[in-house]
Amino acid sequence: MFDLIGGLPVHVLVLHVYVVLGPIAALATLVYLFRPVWRRVLRWPVGVLAVVAGVSGLVTKESGEQLAHRLVPDLESASTRASGDPHVQAVLDHAQSGDLAGAVGLVFMVATLIAVVWAVRDQSDSIFGGLMTSTVVTLVAISSVALVGSVFFAGHSGVTAAWGNVIAATATPGGN
Repeated sequence: MFDLIGGLPVHVLVLHVYVVLGPIAALATLVYLFRPVWRRVLRWPVGVLAVVAGVSGLVTKESGEQLAHRLVPDLESASTRASGDPHVQAVLDHAQSGDLAGAVGLVFMVATLIAVVWAVRDQSDSIFGGLMTSTVVTLVAISSVALVGSVFFAGHSGVTAAWGNVIAATATPGGN
């Protein structure tokens, strides 16, 4: 299910949804939390973006695992992990970053939905009114920042794994 679509890796096709909409969802959620006047307008878009971010993060993570096993079939073996092969290490680094990004996306989704549905609904409410609301707001704010950071680091490690050797083997155009 998460391996190939039309002969292409699902991971490469779906990761862009998470990379683009995840940070947009995080930023929109922060605006929702800290700009009470905009809450009524942003409530549904933030909720929908949170679900899209969480689900696309999970699909990206699962499809990435399928792609990693396709690229390095014996990835789980201890000898492969300890081989010192730079490509294998790059794939392992990216897999770890992707696992974290997928988990952060799910935490972000759940925390944001709690905030939108229950904790921070009314436009006139102070977001720091009660202990539970303050806790939810703090969790959402932290998970929003963590989402952006984890997507960045997972993306960087993925680009390094996919393109690092190719770019290193080429010359700079124009001799620079």
